[in-house]
Amino acid sequence: HHAHAWEARLLRRASAVSLVNEPMRRWYAERHPRRADRMFVLENGYDAGLLSDTIRTPEPDRPLRFGYVGTLTDQYDNGAFWAGWELALREPELAGATAHVYGHLGFFGGVAPRHGLPDASVGGVTYHGPVAKADLGEVYRELDALLFLVPDSPYVTSGKTYEYMATGKPLVADGTSANAHTFE
Repeated sequence: HHAHAWEARLLRRASAVSLVNEPMRRWYAERHPRRADRMFVLENGYDAGLLSDTIRTPEPDRPLRFGYVGTLTDQYDNGAFWAGWELALREPELAGATAHVYGHLGFFGGVAPRHGLPDASVGGVTYHGPVAKADLGEVYRELDALLFLVPDSPYVTSGKTYEYMATGKPLVADGTSANAHTFE
């Protein structure tokens, strides 16, 4: 394929190749072993300026507001996560709790109307669509806790993990994600 030829040409001429995680670096190093010594990992981060003042105490007279910010894809067992959400809502402490989903559905934005979202019978879930980067701070500020739906994949980057951690909000993850160990 012509893309592979271009990739090889670029790597031959590169003095350094930055990749966003170790599995990606390893994959390229295996494909181009003579260039492996030029490859290094520079993890994605987050924009600290957008996340100032996101911590606030939940209002005691209001149900908790949970939120997910990111792209929902079929690379994650969304059904199991939302089944867990339904179970959690049975707890008295979560009476009236809501889940707010911000972001694209599918890798190409809007491919399927409910891609990654729970069945309409699952209560308390609202999809808000993509959010502008400049509005992220306000979205995080309005949430009490964050839902961490990240697939177990060598191609998942660290950006969302760091962004979530930087908010100072409690995180809810199912524990099967490759990145879930960050929160234990």
